[in-house]
Parts: sequence; structure tokens; C-alpha cells
Amino acid sequence: MASPVPGMIDDGSGFQFGIARLTIDGRDETQQDPATAQIRVVSPSYFGTMQIPLLAGELCRVVPPNTPVEIMVNSAFATRYLGGAPAAVGAIIRPRGAPNVAFSVAGVVGDAREFALDRAAVPSYYPCRIAYATPALAFLVRARGDPSGIVQVVQAKIKELEPLRAVYDVAPLPERIGEEYSDDRLRTSALALFAGTALALACLGVYGTLSYVVGLRRREVGLRVALGARQSNIVAQFLTKALRVVAVACAVGLVLSFAFSRALSGMLFGVSPFDAVTLGGVVALVTTVAVIAALVPAVRAARVDPMTVLRDE
Repeated sequence: MASPVPGMIDDGSGFQFGIARLTIDGRDETQQDPATAQIRVVSPSYFGTMQIPLLAGELCRVVPPNTPVEIMVNSAFATRYLGGAPAAVGAIIRPRGAPNVAFSVAGVVGDAREFALDRAAVPSYYPCRIAYATPALAFLVRARGDPSGIVQVVQAKIKELEPLRAVYDVAPLPERIGEEYSDDRLRTSALALFAGTALALACLGVYGTLSYVVGLRRREVGLRVALGARQSNIVAQFLTKALRVVAVACAVGLVLSFAFSRALSGMLFGVSPFDAVTLGGVVALVTTVAVIAALVPAVRAARVDPMTVLRDE
């Protein structure tokens, strides 16, 4: 079995994944934060397969022994430690504790969210080496159409190149991503259920409250209609009161969402806790539901027969 990459911190996940402590030629390590980065041992075709864009320089190559290993760094690494993408090309990086080992930066690639979609990319570098003889080795294949149709072809090719290697646990990338986010989907479904239930209860509460208020003021409404009050004025009066309640409730909700923004941020992806479009859409939805809920009893109150009301009283 091959030895691990010098300077890499073993995290129990194999030689192709880990955290490395690095030194960079020309960088004053005493005055700046120590350079640390995630390591991904890949072949040069990895970036094309995963469609990670090349931002500067050129793709690394598998170089002969006794020469600096060519590596790629992501944009987060180049920005944090090397002054940006163009300046990073050609930099010499050494694993801490192994000064005789040198890595040469051949190019800079775009950031990839390799841990989770809701976690920003971290500084990473990619040594271009021939695959290690380790059971943790993973193969990535890009295919057109249904990827399941080429599984047997890929397995046969790998067996031809390396007869003793077992190929197992084959799955399309969307399925892999789906498995990683099954817990998130469950939490989202539960939250959606609770939110829908809360919205339904709010609508029932608004409707029930307004119906009760109208019932209490039934005689008053009948008298106003008998005295010539316009139905539109009566409807507008009840709608105005309903909208006042909704406005107060929305204001309280917005204040609470701002207050708990830190807790909410960990449950959001692709949207911030202060997203104006999302908050505006929620307020508009609640207001629309409240108007619809208030309109029915308001119209019913405006159409009451004054003589019937007076006889009942």
C-alpha cells in the first residue's frame, strides 16, 4: 500500500481525503494564519468530469518522479493564501514537516461544495497523481443518457486494467446527493407540514373571530342597513379591521424572524433570513388569505335583512 501524502492529517477516510498543513514559498507564516487545506487526490480528467471550471493556468499533469508534483488549487485557496487566481499559478507549496517535498500550482479551478450545498467551499488543493492502491478509491464517469446502461462496460474495463479490484456500490450522482440530503428532506417536510397546519389554523381563527364579531353586531348592522348605510361601507369596515389585525401579526412575525435569523440561517439554502422576496411573498400570502377569510362574513353581514333582525330582537 502506498504511503500517505506528506503533511496530511489522517481522518480515517483514506489517502484521498484529509486536511493538510502547508507552507508556501515566499509567504511569511509567522505574520499570517497557517495555511491549511482539504486534499483531494485526483487524476487530471477529474475537473472535466465534474465540470469544475478552470479559472487560471492549465490543468495539472502526472509528472515524472523526483519533480514537483503539479497540483490544482480552488478559488478559495488562491484567494485566501495566494492573492487571487492569477497570482497563484506557479506558486510552490510544501507539506509542513516535509521540506524536501514540493508541489507546484499548475492552475486554479472553481470552488466545489463538497461537504454540503449549504456549506461554503473551503480551501482545497488537488494533487494530480496516479491512483493510490487503496480500497477507498472512487471512479467517476460522465455519461449521456441513462448512466445505468454503461455500468457493465465500466466494470469490465476496470477489471481489464486491474483484475483484482472489486467494483461495487455503483450509483448515479443525483442518487448519491439524494441520499446525503434525505434527513434534510425529512426535516423540510415536517416543517412544511407544521407551517401548513399553522396557516390553516390562522385562517380558521380569522374566519371564526370575524364571524363571531359579526354575530355580536348583527342588530347594529341591521339598523345601519335600515337607515340607508351602503353595503360597500359595511364590507369595507370589516375588511379594514381584519387587515389591521393581519398587519400587526405580520409586523410581529417579521420582528421575530429578524430576532431568530441566526437560528434560521442554518436551515436555509439559497436564500438568506432577510430575503425581501421571500418575506414579501409570505406577507402577501397571509394578507390574501386573511382578506378572503374576512370577505365572506363581511358580505354576509352587509346583506342581512334589517326587518328580520329587528323581529328577532
